[in-house]
Formats: sequence, C-alpha cells, structure tokens
Amino acid sequence: MRFQERLAQSQRLQQLAAELFWHVVDERQERFSILSLLREDALSELDPSIRQRDVHTETIDFMRYIPDSFVFDRAKPELSFLLEHKVSTVPIRSPAEVRAVGTYLGAPLLSGHDIGDWEEAAYDNYARLTRIGIRVVVMYYCAYHPRHLLADFVQRIDRAYRRTPITEGGPGSGTNIVNFDVRKMRTLAEFAETELDLNPDKVGSAFGALVSRLRQELPAR
Repeated sequence: MRFQERLAQSQRLQQLAAELFWHVVDERQERFSILSLLREDALSELDPSIRQRDVHTETIDFMRYIPDSFVFDRAKPELSFLLEHKVSTVPIRSPAEVRAVGTYLGAPLLSGHDIGDWEEAAYDNYARLTRIGIRVVVMYYCAYHPRHLLADFVQRIDRAYRRTPITEGGPGSGTNIVNFDVRKMRTLAEFAETELDLNPDKVGSAFGALVSRLRQELPAR
C-alpha cells in the first residue's frame, strides 16, 4: 500500500475517532484537549525534498514520524499522552511470511490475522520517545483482526519483526515495516476504561459506533 493511501486512512481514523469516540466519552469537552501536531505533509510544504525517503537525519525523522496528536488530560495531567493513529486493511497472505513472523515473535502458530504492520521508522521514533519517558499511545484499526480497533502504549509491542515488502511494481510502497503480535494490544474500549478511567457505558457505546463506521469505510481487503 502506498504512503498516500496509508496517510489518508490514518487521517480518516483520526477524524472518525474525534467525532464518534472522544466527543461522546467527553461530550462537554471538559476533560480532554486534543492538539493536532505537525505532520510530514505539512513539512513537505516547507521543502518538498522532505518527502523523499532518502532524506534522513535524527531531527527530520523525529518530525516526519511525530505522533498525530497530543491528548492533554485536564483532570489528571500526569495521564496526558501523545497519540498516533494507524490503519491496516490487508493481512500477510504468504504462509511462509506468516511462519517467519510467528517464529521470530515466539508464536509459531500465529495467524496472519493476528499480525499487525507499521512503518519501521515510525515505530522506532515512538520507541525512542518512550525510552525518554514520553507516553506514546497508538490507536490502531486493524480491519482484518477479530477485535478491529486497538489502543495501547507502544512499549506493549516489545518485539517486532523487521522486513521490506516486495512490491514488484505493484501497489506496495516498499517501505521498511515492522510486524508484531496484535494480540498484545488492548481494545480501545479496554484502554479507555483501564487507563483513562472513563464511564464503561459511554465507552462501550462510542466504541461500537466507531468500529461499525470504520468497518463500512475501511473494510478488510
């Protein structure tokens, strides 16, 4: 899948999550303030060369892969976090690749539907931020996974298999990615109830509505 398609999907997840989840669980917008952060598409307006994947420095990659948003918790500022949105709609279909990923992750019977994928450079950036004490959460819509919509701290993904997809001129971007065991992540509902202490009834209703909409707009392929 090409970068622009991935970007559009993650942006749509971010929009729907704001509309159908955050505005429901915090309907008066009294607890959370959510600030959108600078993205690569904004950086490329400053200099188009930034979009070229061979332009790499620690600083540029930090800005290129900075999480989407800052979620400020007015009630409990210590719980504030950076929030990234990720989407996957196509599972690994090669049995050999599924076995290789599962074996590396210590789960040789892992199903292709339990394997997530993120950009390697993005994952590494989130891990670096985590190591210096910054709370980074990823909201991940995995269309082909049975639980569909996950959310958790990056450190829950403590092991990742690194690879470069073979595109053969097809629709893939050729970007280095990491594969991981999606089962290590909690659902968005579980995360919101446990980590943010939100009302389970509101969370459950908002979660169900958001998942239903995502499955309509971004189905598994």
